[in-house]
Amino acid sequence: MSDLTPYEPAPSPEHRPAPVPAPSAPPASPGGDGPRELWRRANAATRGTVIGVLVALLVAASFAAGRLTAPDGGGDAGPDRAADAPAETALSAAELARARTDDDAAKRVARDLVTFVESCAAVAADGDYSRCRTTSQLNVGSTLPLVDGSEPGRGEAAIAASRDGFRVVSVSASGNSFTLAEEGTGQPVRTCTDGGAKDAGCVGGVW
Repeated sequence: MSDLTPYEPAPSPEHRPAPVPAPSAPPASPGGDGPRELWRRANAATRGTVIGVLVALLVAASFAAGRLTAPDGGGDAGPDRAADAPAETALSAAELARARTDDDAAKRVARDLVTFVESCAAVAADGDYSRCRTTSQLNVGSTLPLVDGSEPGRGEAAIAASRDGFRVVSVSASGNSFTLAEEGTGQPVRTCTDGGAKDAGCVGGVW
């Protein structure tokens, strides 16, 4: 009988569980973030911009409200300022009344000089107005503020004349000028120039 080694099965390797593969990451969308993510980011940026604008508007409105409610000059607008306003109004009214008085006086001078000129032309100059325009020709002396050969200043009057007509200009102490002109129409024309106090004795260029 032959020497044979009895058959013995080879030991089986130790049983080990097969490794579980790790889950793979979802495939990235071509072009970066997906539409939802892009929409979310866009809305977040828009909301941030709107909130920033609203905050800036609120700050500007608060600043403007503070400027409007702040007292002028940083002081207290108390009764002293209210008491000063009537005094300023009364002063303006007094100046206007004084200007009207001065204008009335200038008008009287113009009318009186017209009387002198017409009387001179009718009695002594044979109707020639050019011979009735100076203080000596009219013999007014110092009774009227007539100046010869120059433009009249405030409180003065002057006469320009030709053979057939004349013009008397009387300037008020207020600066307003009043003119009486006879230019062959038979009736003097009255005009005025507002050169000082407005709305005193000269309104609309006539008197």
